[in-house]
Amino acid sequence: MTAFQPNRVASQIIDHLEEAGFTVKVPGAPDGGSWQLVLDQPGTPWFGVLYVSRWKGRALRVSITWQGLDRPSQNRKAEGANAIRALIKQVTPYGWEIKSA
Repeated sequence: MTAFQPNRVASQIIDHLEEAGFTVKVPGAPDGGSWQLVLDQPGTPWFGVLYVSRWKGRALRVSITWQGLDRPSQNRKAEGANAIRALIKQVTPYGWEIKSA
């Protein structure tokens, strides 16, 4: 069995998720070619999945969902380390941060 070994960038992304309040749960085994890390923010309507390459330990993509009671669920996805970091920065306690153009 392959042990979970994220590369430096994936480790930093996991750290950013934990700093944003997410609990990152590593499964016991990979699913196909990637590890599917479950993201949860206890006491909030946030949840998601971070996909990390089984072979090279790269952060591949993330899917994060806000399931608020006052509005319909909103899901956002990002691929690649830079896009994943940018998406994490949009998470607020009240839903997705909306930036004015």
